[in-house]
Amino acid sequence: ASVAPNRMQQNFGVAAPSTNTAIVPVSALNQFTMKTNNVTGNTVKVSVDVVGYITSATAPADVEGMFVPIAPTRVYRVYNGAEATTRPIAITGVTPGEVLALSANLTVTRIVVTGYLTLYDGLLARPGTYNVTYSPGQTVANGAVFRVGWNAGTSANTVTAFMSRGGDVIIDVNGYFL
Repeated sequence: ASVAPNRMQQNFGVAAPSTNTAIVPVSALNQFTMKTNNVTGNTVKVSVDVVGYITSATAPADVEGMFVPIAPTRVYRVYNGAEATTRPIAITGVTPGEVLALSANLTVTRIVVTGYLTLYDGLLARPGTYNVTYSPGQTVANGAVFRVGWNAGTSANTVTAFMSRGGDVIIDVNGYFL
């Protein structure tokens, strides 16, 4: 299906959590508009978490923050069971310390209980936001941009994955920010 320019589409179901990552344009007042095609009488709860911004063409040229696309690369796949878990993940294929954030496709499948997945720099406290929310019987994918840390002890770029409930997780990286 096609989507009109400057519009983002998110499908959601009744009583099932749904997440999405989008890069949206903002007005000169740093605002954007969000609408739902909801049935009259129903309530939709919406949360928006801003994780960063892209500078305009008038910003000074600099390599810091530059996006470097790569061929999609599977960096993580685990069969997790039904328990909550926190796991550090070493990201290979880039120079340690040069990566600020990753762009990836996250997939959660074989879900037993409703839960969420959060990826974050494990050297910092876990944020209260989610990259993917899921319910039993679903296979859910979502694009995500998340910060990574550099653990000098392992000489690797690292990210921590937290799942509130189990399922299988697949992380395919498609680029990174310097």
